[in-house]
Amino acid sequence: VEPVDLTVEYVDELDTLRPFGQGFEKPFLQLTNFNSKDFLLMGENKNHLKVMGTGKVDILMFSYADHFREIGAPQKIIAVGYPGLNVWKNKISVQFQVKDNNLRPA
Repeated sequence: VEPVDLTVEYVDELDTLRPFGQGFEKPFLQLTNFNSKDFLLMGENKNHLKVMGTGKVDILMFSYADHFREIGAPQKIIAVGYPGLNVWKNKISVQFQVKDNNLRPA
C-alpha cells in the first residue's frame, strides 16, 4: 500500500477483521513510497521512533530507532507493519507501526 491509501476509512475496514490472535494473525502490509520529512526519537532511552511523512501518515517504530539511524535515516522508505489510528486532541490520524525492524530505504 502507499501512504495515500491509508485513510481512516481503510483502517476502520481492516479493523472489521478483528479479533486477531493465535490462528488468525493480524495482516501485515508493505508500505511503499513513503517520503519522510522529519523524525523524532522518543522514550527515555530514545529507542523509539516517529517518522513524519510528507502526507497524512506517520511511521512508528518501537525499540529499533538505532536501526533507522544505522541505515542512514532515509527519506524514501519501505516498511512492513500495520496501520492504526491515533487520536490526539480530538484529531484522528493514521499511523503505520513497523513490525520489529522491517524498515529499509526505498
